[in-house]
Amino acid sequence: MQLEFSRQSWTIPVLATALLACAPNAWAEAADEFDFKLGLQGTYSNNFYYESANERAVSGAVLSPVIEYTRTAPAADFGATAKGEFAAHSYGKQDNYADWFGSGTVNLKLPRQTILGFTAIAEYGHDPFGTNRTEGQSSINQKLDEWSEYSGNVALVGGQDGTTRIGYELKYSVKTREYETNLASTQFLDRQFNTGSATLLYHFSPKLSVLAQGLHYTLDYDQVRTGGIDRSGEAVIGMLGLRWAATAKTSGDLRAGRGQWKPDDPSTEDTNTVFYQASLTWEPTRRSTWRLSGGREYSPTYRFDAVYIDSNNVALEWAQLWTYRSSTKITVGYSDRDFVGAGEKHELLSVTGRYSYQLDRDLHVYLQSRFLDRDAVAANEQFDATIATIGLEAKFN
Repeated sequence: MQLEFSRQSWTIPVLATALLACAPNAWAEAADEFDFKLGLQGTYSNNFYYESANERAVSGAVLSPVIEYTRTAPAADFGATAKGEFAAHSYGKQDNYADWFGSGTVNLKLPRQTILGFTAIAEYGHDPFGTNRTEGQSSINQKLDEWSEYSGNVALVGGQDGTTRIGYELKYSVKTREYETNLASTQFLDRQFNTGSATLLYHFSPKLSVLAQGLHYTLDYDQVRTGGIDRSGEAVIGMLGLRWAATAKTSGDLRAGRGQWKPDDPSTEDTNTVFYQASLTWEPTRRSTWRLSGGREYSPTYRFDAVYIDSNNVALEWAQLWTYRSSTKITVGYSDRDFVGAGEKHELLSVTGRYSYQLDRDLHVYLQSRFLDRDAVAANEQFDATIATIGLEAKFN
């Protein structure tokens, strides 16, 4: 598949962001805010490599500094974020890593509450051993699969000010990933992913709308492994839905329709499925919030024998504020993943509990425990694991 944008296409939103940021009228009467945040975690996993047998317990430490800058003005908003994540583990230095992330956003405020937004992101990260790319490697002493990723998007949102019946949300994004280590295998994972989305809304009232959405994905892998299939392709999705906001104590967004994946490989058939997205929020009291979310997703796969991953996901979250200092959050998630073309399927159950305590206005400590259980067609891809975390979060401004 030959895409319209080159590997440097992320520079387009970067330049647009710079032009908007330099516009003198946009920043009249601007208010600036600068924050520095620091996170420190101690972690423990009883099955660090997500193995079905020969489980290994590993502990580690993670340091996460974040710098955030925002500038707000009547005509535009600007935001920039830079953060790092540095980790060291008790077993094998190959699992230690240093990741970074940087982003810039400009939202230009047009008449009638219309927003024209530009975002650019640059990130250096890795695929950890276990549930992602490096699962099943013959040696855990191999260096992590590290990558550079660049993305950008432009969005136009209008008709949301309550004075018109018609609203719209238009967005186009591009994402490029290039692997930097273990190139003998990871070079076949380099890819470009473009997404276009258009949503039209009809407002029955300021709090109730019906909508129609169309999406188009294009996925292009730079290389095809010898003897393997071409995993490039495109998806076309159409959905109808309903959105309501703060009706009594509930709000939500429900969408359903059809999705079609059309692979580039002529030997692979098109797939046509029901496609849906849903999110519901219920606040029975000012201290308690319940959220239910779910949806279908087409995503790239790390397996060379699969075309893509077709997953159905659902999650239920309960957040409770017990006192002005202490709070809890419990999340239960389930994912059913079909590696299309490979004959492999995974069912993943996750249960996460977190307790947070506010030591000071900008200082929190928390305890978290997460349980994972995965069933799979292949017995060697089944596992269960428990991860415990104690952390500290501080904010300086």
